[in-house]
Amino acid sequence: MKPTIVACLVFSLLGFSNFINAASIPSNAAASLPFDEESVPSNAERIPSFGRIVGGSEVDISDYPYQVALLYSSSQICGASIISHSWILTAAHCITSNTVSRYSIRAGSNYRYSGGVTRAAGNIYVHGSYTSASSSGYDIALIALQSALTFGGTINAVDLPSPNVNIPSGTNAVTTGWGDTVEDGNGSSRLRGVTVPIVTNNECRSSYGNRITSTMLCAGLTSGGRDACQGDSGGPLVASGYGQVGIVSWGRGCARPNYYGVYSRVPALRNWITTVTISSNKPSTYHSFTNIMKKTVFILYFLPLILGFTVENLKTTAPLLNGRIVEGWPIAIDVVPYQVSLAFYNYHLCGGSIISAQLILTAAHCIKWRFISLYSIRAGSSIRSLGIQVGAAKVYKHEKFNPASLDYDIAIILLQSHLGIQKGIQPVSLAPANIEIPDGTAAVVTGWGSMVENGTISTYLQAVSVPIVSRNVCKERYGAHKITENMICAGYSEGGRDSCQGDSGGPLIAHDYGQIGIVSWGYGCARAGSYGVYTNVPVLRKWITNITGI
Repeated sequence: MKPTIVACLVFSLLGFSNFINAASIPSNAAASLPFDEESVPSNAERIPSFGRIVGGSEVDISDYPYQVALLYSSSQICGASIISHSWILTAAHCITSNTVSRYSIRAGSNYRYSGGVTRAAGNIYVHGSYTSASSSGYDIALIALQSALTFGGTINAVDLPSPNVNIPSGTNAVTTGWGDTVEDGNGSSRLRGVTVPIVTNNECRSSYGNRITSTMLCAGLTSGGRDACQGDSGGPLVASGYGQVGIVSWGRGCARPNYYGVYSRVPALRNWITTVTISSNKPSTYHSFTNIMKKTVFILYFLPLILGFTVENLKTTAPLLNGRIVEGWPIAIDVVPYQVSLAFYNYHLCGGSIISAQLILTAAHCIKWRFISLYSIRAGSSIRSLGIQVGAAKVYKHEKFNPASLDYDIAIILLQSHLGIQKGIQPVSLAPANIEIPDGTAAVVTGWGSMVENGTISTYLQAVSVPIVSRNVCKERYGAHKITENMICAGYSEGGRDSCQGDSGGPLIAHDYGQIGIVSWGYGCARAGSYGVYTNVPVLRKWITNITGI
């Protein structure tokens, strides 16, 4: 029996990025450690947490070219690491002011206040689940630089581990920074490093109790003597063969016996890093965004009958089709300001992307009815029912669109009035015509679709990272005649992450390329062996140009 056919619409949660506001930055940029009696041994002294380096030695920046000093008003407050020409990785607790213009980094120098090069921050993204380093985990932030770094002998990117890879207990790792060389001492003027072994989270809980979560990683010696210290917060913990496995986060004192150093676990947060760095559109032109939400809330939403259909049971003659997002994270609209919700009679139907102040790119199968005046888009909000609403004036479907096979599944909507280009509302960059996207390229898809197959639509914008899959592999799954040159596939053979119903028409973005796809169809949502199928934007780029001049 053939599977039920559902039009692509969806989305699952993407690590919602937010920005932490504070009146000022403390001199050591350390997060407070609000211990309670149940989670800490009764004889434990209550002191603040630190990012920290004790028992190490001076090292040379040429051996650790990814290390940078994070500065606030020209004063070093934390460490950080280079992950690409334009992106810096650090700890969320280092970011305590919303004045982005005061942040900068120094790269390529052994010294925190001289030498090397400096770059100003263009935007800062803090994980949306972060509240404090020691209580919530998720102590991670990304800084988009205003201008790119030039790589060389003393400036280069650190490797990042694969998502959720396990780092064996006993693995030696090196942490570097300019922090204090003794507890409550003065910061080092020259870069230092120390080697510490990874310990299991269960071992670490013997020191800190249930504060140790799955997004934390511990390292150090039970005898103490070697550790990071105040001023090293945000710096990298790097293990040979894995890359950067941790970010200096917190701990009790510096190198104390029986108290390990606690780091943000990079493999557990790898997908969030990928999502933010890939999906952020022209980051240097944006400024900080406020903390929109601290908790993900799911509201059951059922689309009432409109002209005899609902989003959940809408049928076509194509294969089981779902625009969709499963196993993703909540994301702020500031990270993906090109994303819009396409509504019919004020009910969310599909996603879309802004390509100019008056033009929206979406899937042709989302435009099923002739009543163009009943279509509208919402822009500028992570919540699908909020933001600026503008009605559709005209729709251009590809003249070769086939509703049965979903070949040429592309449409452009001309709005009744211009969108005001501003923070949260920006056009996406489109991939060049006929460019080939390499297999394995990481891409991000966003939307408000279902978070499970046949589930309800999400209230909050979601995102998920998926790799591009070769056309031949995709044809093996769906049949050679179903996957045309106008389609591109992405996803995992084992399933687990995908877009879903309600995400149809939304953008698929790849770093350095821009929008490469439009959510189109697939079998179910995140099913094993079933990839997501997207309209191939580079192949249809000339059609877009002919219609829009873009």
